[in-house]
Amino acid sequence: VAASMLGCALAQPLAKRFCKIKAYISLQVIAAAICGFSYFISKDQLVLAFTAFILWKFFLDMATPLLWAKMADTIDYGHEKTGVRITGLVYSGVIFFIKMGVAVGGAIAGWLLSFYSYQADAVQTLDTQHGILLSFTVLPAFGSLFVAYIMKKYTLTNQVVENIQSKLTAS
Repeated sequence: VAASMLGCALAQPLAKRFCKIKAYISLQVIAAAICGFSYFISKDQLVLAFTAFILWKFFLDMATPLLWAKMADTIDYGHEKTGVRITGLVYSGVIFFIKMGVAVGGAIAGWLLSFYSYQADAVQTLDTQHGILLSFTVLPAFGSLFVAYIMKKYTLTNQVVENIQSKLTAS
């Protein structure tokens, strides 16, 4: 929890110093690298496994406030383009899709456990253990890389947002 809170707290100074998009992409790539590295940590390296998890949470949670800041930027962009400010609609839509993502993600987790032949209250087979390992390391790494790729196409840089906010303030 402390790593998560510290990561979130350091997001604002990071955003002031660097472009939010580049920082977000970099944090996703770092999170992916840590997840990918975690796949190779053996069962007996418990301290290293916990360290990798804490670092992963730190960098991933540092990216979260940057994403929320980008949502606010899209509201300004839409307001500048259409003359209509739809803040409530944007944030309620985001919350809806977060909830939908949690529901779909929970279902996918269950399907993966079934696919890997997970059995509750039983010693898991090596194949099941390997599947769970993939689900906690490689799959999230691909997810972070996919998000980083998508964000490379995001065009609202700090300079573009400052120009939009200047236009909105002047009108």
